[in-house]
Amino acid sequence: MVRDMDFVRTLLFAIEARPSHDPFGVQGESVFPEKSVHDVYQHLEQLEGAGFIRVSQRSALHDGTEMWYMVRLTWKGAEFLDDIRADTTWNKVKVEVGKKAGAASAAVLSELARHFARQYLGMP
Repeated sequence: MVRDMDFVRTLLFAIEARPSHDPFGVQGESVFPEKSVHDVYQHLEQLEGAGFIRVSQRSALHDGTEMWYMVRLTWKGAEFLDDIRADTTWNKVKVEVGKKAGAASAAVLSELARHFARQYLGMP
């Protein structure tokens, strides 16, 4: 699976917006129609592995889908989302990375977003 950072951003927004006690499940037709259920869970697993989200419990259902409970952003995940929250900043980051590298880690994306924010605010 190729990591899709636009989708990572979408997932982080979705997790931030929902109460952490609501189960986060992807059943039948994906709530993210552009992605397969498998892709959604792979991205969630990567976010958890990177320390951006915390999942307290998982349950497998009989139809093969999963429900994730108490899914919430960690401090690290919230910081990353704050760095890339503004659409204008996110679009600048994607253009810059696309011109020079094609892809970048979350740490590089955050640093580049912070750079643009400092420029906007007139900070060194």
